[in-house]
Amino acid sequence: MRNEVFSHASKLARDERGFSLIEILAVLPLMLLTFFAVFQLYEVSVREQSRGDARVRSIVGQKNGLERISRELRDSFAVKYQNSEVIDAQISSGGRWLRYDCSGTSCRRYEGPSQGTFDTGPVTLISNVQSAEFHTLTNSGGTLVPDYVNPTYVTVTLRVTAKDASNPIVLNDGFNLRNLTTPG
Repeated sequence: MRNEVFSHASKLARDERGFSLIEILAVLPLMLLTFFAVFQLYEVSVREQSRGDARVRSIVGQKNGLERISRELRDSFAVKYQNSEVIDAQISSGGRWLRYDCSGTSCRRYEGPSQGTFDTGPVTLISNVQSAEFHTLTNSGGTLVPDYVNPTYVTVTLRVTAKDASNPIVLNDGFNLRNLTTPG
């Protein structure tokens, strides 16, 4: 019985029939269809990855712009509220001033020797802005209240559009002003 199994197995191993032309012709279109589907899936995933990367780069760039605005305002010596989209800040004790103007579709930075006189800029820090709001506040008895003259706290809220995103993204920050003097 054992010899029969071995002889049958060796007989099958020596069988060199291969595939017929009809079998190959029947399988070939199925293989091509499978390869085509896999290639299409790969192409779609590469395209979506590229769109996702562009969206992330866009959001990171906008967030970095907000971080720069926050850092420079936080370290300022005086802040002058112009309107909800424009704010000025004295950035040195010598009197150098910045202006952040987020009206329109971008936040732009200007710099100059005195308030209202800007010799550099505009430099676009954040693009694709739908709306922007600067609020200047003061802590009054543990509550933040609007203060357009001598603020001690600033909030920034930006509604931006990310590349290839359908909904806007809200970026916001709030901070105490550290180096305040009386605005000039």
